[in-house]
Amino acid sequence: MSTVFSWSYAALDAESARLFTCLALHLGRTVGLGAAAALVGTTVEKAREQLKVLTAVHLLEAPRTGRWEYHDLLRTTRLSLRGAT
Repeated sequence: MSTVFSWSYAALDAESARLFTCLALHLGRTVGLGAAAALVGTTVEKAREQLKVLTAVHLLEAPRTGRWEYHDLLRTTRLSLRGAT
């Protein structure tokens, strides 16, 4: 699992990788677009594009319109990312 995760993460552009890591700081199960943008200090439009990238490579899921969450298999990794930011 960690090998596949590292491949997906390594393929990300710098902004999407930063958002993925910063999302670990969000304590809720899901995150909205505005909160994601605020976490990395970017516009809502840029955050939306980064969230699309993360969803496309299956690092995040979008269970509801306007909400994103870590893939089930990455929830544990999310906790370890909190210490890396």
